[in-house]
Amino acid sequence: MNPADLFLEYWYKVRILSSSTLTRVMLPDEKFCLAVELSLSIDEGDQACTKIIDLISQQSVPLRKGAMLEVMRIIDEFFYRVHPRSILINGQSGQRPPIPKWLQDARDARMFSGAYGTLNEHNLVPRGPLTRLPRDEFASSGECLSDRFAALSVVESKLKIDERPIAVRLIVRASSASEGVMPGAVAGAETVTFVPVAQKECHLKVTERSEEGRLFFNFLVAEDRDVKTCITNALVAAAKTDIAFAPELMVTCTTADELANELFTSPAEFRICILGSGATVEREESEGGDEGQAWNESSVVNGNGTVLWRQRKLWQAGLDAKRASLYGLSDPGEKLLMEDNCSGEEIVVADIDGFGRCVILICQDVEARPLADDLIRTYQPDWVFIPILDSGIDIGRWAHQRTFGLSSLSPARFLIVSSTALADKCGLRDAPCGMAVGPKERTDQDQGRVVSLATVSADVEHGFANLTWREDWGKTSLVEA
Repeated sequence: MNPADLFLEYWYKVRILSSSTLTRVMLPDEKFCLAVELSLSIDEGDQACTKIIDLISQQSVPLRKGAMLEVMRIIDEFFYRVHPRSILINGQSGQRPPIPKWLQDARDARMFSGAYGTLNEHNLVPRGPLTRLPRDEFASSGECLSDRFAALSVVESKLKIDERPIAVRLIVRASSASEGVMPGAVAGAETVTFVPVAQKECHLKVTERSEEGRLFFNFLVAEDRDVKTCITNALVAAAKTDIAFAPELMVTCTTADELANELFTSPAEFRICILGSGATVEREESEGGDEGQAWNESSVVNGNGTVLWRQRKLWQAGLDAKRASLYGLSDPGEKLLMEDNCSGEEIVVADIDGFGRCVILICQDVEARPLADDLIRTYQPDWVFIPILDSGIDIGRWAHQRTFGLSSLSPARFLIVSSTALADKCGLRDAPCGMAVGPKERTDQDQGRVVSLATVSADVEHGFANLTWREDWGKTSLVEA
């Protein structure tokens, strides 16, 4: 056993306590806390745990709950020594406290598995966000066990869409040119480049098919629209950017792999690129022996052209008769016209040292409940990337409303991108292709969230739109919208 295991064990015991019990719990004296700190300074984790367990056994019964909470608090303080946020924010200033061997081992274990430790269906991970200060202890306006800790979070290894379990896969990437994301010039002032790819109605191809009485649709980039040229030319013209972002269904996995190779040799300068999403070559096995559906998968590459991770869409959207008619599709009657791709089975949480914790929610996935809410609340990501395909992104529309609501759950920053081809089809000119939504202000409960829109001119062949993350954007509320 090591202190990560001990933290998890005690978390299982105290998580069932009511908020009123947590508020009134009796805490041990300073002598106890000093003894715990000395125990944790021992290099061997099992010895440290043995001493701490013995210290708690010596406490009177009324003090034991409080003693466990104090042990968790002190373990949390030790883990802050290796937390990515502490390393990034503190830099080289000041003298860092020594790191015992058990803590070094836990840090190394996370690089391989994504977690410091595991117990049952829970993982112990660095508390997010990784590059910004965490939620305040009383952000929920009540007693909240998870908000007591600055360095550690206990998170579930499975989430749910309705009642369907979705596995969470943790990955960690170091700050490097080859395997991770290089540090940026100014953390918190990142430049984002939105590349819509399909800007006009003619850039989009629509297909339909019927299977056993159900209608399916698919949107593809038109054959004469060169996706690779659109993206590479836009990124070269955009000059230096931190985050490049393309929309849903604009980049197939085959094109993404080809782009990764081309971006490596191109003069484009970026730190990370979310290559929208698109069909996989791999297809689901069909029960009838026919060729099954492809997945709708997003690929993420770094500035060196290395694929960092991929994310498959989890929950397909459907169009009712009104929306189907708007896009010139068949009338599905009382049913829904469904997307022609199959559902993914896992959500990837990617910890990128120096850049932050990232998740991708492809279009309808951001509406998935309780998955999206639980993911943002428990994992506290730095970045939530949302590639969509819609007839527009604007203040007050569904994507803004949804991210507005989610922004109260963590200090995450939300980036949304869409092509503008459907907007053009609907007669909307100069429709925004990108949106950024910031977290809810913690100091003023009545203030809206920071928000900014990015628009590309329709008459530019390989258009893009830039924005730089900053705190002086406009603020909106859903009432105003």
